[in-house]
Amino acid sequence: DGRSESFIRSAPMMSERQWLLALVVATGVLGTVYVVTMPPGLPYDEPSHWFNVQFYLEHHRLPVLEDPGVTYEAQMGPVAYALMALAAAPWWPSSPESAFYAARAMGLLELMVLVVLVWRLTRKALPGRPQAALLAAAVLALNPMLLAMSTSVQNDVLALVLAVAAFDVATSGAPGVRRSVVVGAIVGLGILTKITVWPAGLLLGVWMVWRRRFTEALV
Repeated sequence: DGRSESFIRSAPMMSERQWLLALVVATGVLGTVYVVTMPPGLPYDEPSHWFNVQFYLEHHRLPVLEDPGVTYEAQMGPVAYALMALAAAPWWPSSPESAFYAARAMGLLELMVLVVLVWRLTRKALPGRPQAALLAAAVLALNPMLLAMSTSVQNDVLALVLAVAAFDVATSGAPGVRRSVVVGAIVGLGILTKITVWPAGLLLGVWMVWRRRFTEALV
């Protein structure tokens, strides 16, 4: 009957989502090992990124280059450091070591979100190839280099998350003012995380204008 057919159609999607959940859990487990086993001060930039987080914890404001105690990563936007500072705050200043590992754990959470977003985008690009979406997510999640980078104190993974999230929102429905505002806000947060996100904003702006005009032409 119709209910049986609906269940059969939905079963592969449920199975796929279970695989995705297992992949995200595996990322969390492996990432936790990376968080606690990698020596602090991972080359080359983790010490400078951590100094930024400490500055936010201690001063509650943006650092200024050339001020005492401010390092070269202070040129970066505040979003990633503010989030890591929020994660580290419960342990600061009583346990600086715990605060440091809490900041690292924030990067792992961001990687887990990125795995899901990459799966979603690949699913849209290849709607008839669910295995390809899982493979893309697995390549991202289980890459040792990405695991090591994500579980250090850095701002790269959050920048990737926001860029990919902007593409996900932009491709999740018909173009419109509300969707454009949301995409613009996400891209703005991405640029305030790391300036290298700006090409994604440019590409999305051009694409959304073209798509809206194309849709209006069809109507």
